[in-house]
Amino acid sequence: MRRSIEYLPFICGSAVVIGLLIVGPIHQFADYHAFADQSNIGVIPHAADVLSNGAFALVAAWAAWSVWLKQRGLRPPQLTPKAVSTATTGLQSKQSSCSVKSVALNLFIFGLFATALGSSYYHWAPDNMRLFWDRLPITLTCAGLLGAAHADSVLASRQRQSFFPLVMFVVSGVASVLWWSVTDYDGNGDLRWYLMFQAFPLLLIPIWHSIYPTPKRTRWLFVIALLTYVVAKAAELHDHAVFAWSGCITGHTLKHLLASLAAAMIAHALIGNKSAQ
Repeated sequence: MRRSIEYLPFICGSAVVIGLLIVGPIHQFADYHAFADQSNIGVIPHAADVLSNGAFALVAAWAAWSVWLKQRGLRPPQLTPKAVSTATTGLQSKQSSCSVKSVALNLFIFGLFATALGSSYYHWAPDNMRLFWDRLPITLTCAGLLGAAHADSVLASRQRQSFFPLVMFVVSGVASVLWWSVTDYDGNGDLRWYLMFQAFPLLLIPIWHSIYPTPKRTRWLFVIALLTYVVAKAAELHDHAVFAWSGCITGHTLKHLLASLAAAMIAHALIGNKSAQ
């Protein structure tokens, strides 16, 4: 029988959903598009906000390269035919048992690439139409993160795999952005489910790590990364105040840099774990 504590993620997630149903629609700030960054570099408007998205692309490129190198490292050279057969069988079995995480990790990396493009596109000329293409890849990144972390802890502990949670994460994330877009006919779209989906990694991953066996190194990297992301969101909310205080960088630009740093730590934790093959 499943331990009662294993129901905690479902209970917490359900509580959040019920709470948001009670709270009702959450609307975007009226001045959301009025970012502090007004810098221009050549033909690039809002240059700091646009160009700082390159950090996401750099992290994604590094993560993709690291995954490729690690996969190459799995092939031992100069084995006898019998050893080759045995190693190949073992490798295929290991890759099969980790295929859910592999797909989720690749989705996370793709989401980072897409976020770099979508966010740059939005910040070039901020409006709600372009904002859709900023938020959609963010949900794909979160879905990949949730799927990889779930496979790394929950599924690994049960020694089985299931693509159902990953599919649900993707569907839920995309649906949250579509819901905001559909309800945004008067500029007051409902952001409840999009905000919830962004918050779920902060809620669910620490619970999974506390319930299921997870390497201490992985736990600490995730803790630092998630705290860094919280600071990034705080900087985003205080865009103008950060710029007034620093005189050289806006809160939203800082958010891009801190969020990409958090993504790098998460990628390092997921790729470095032995189940990331």
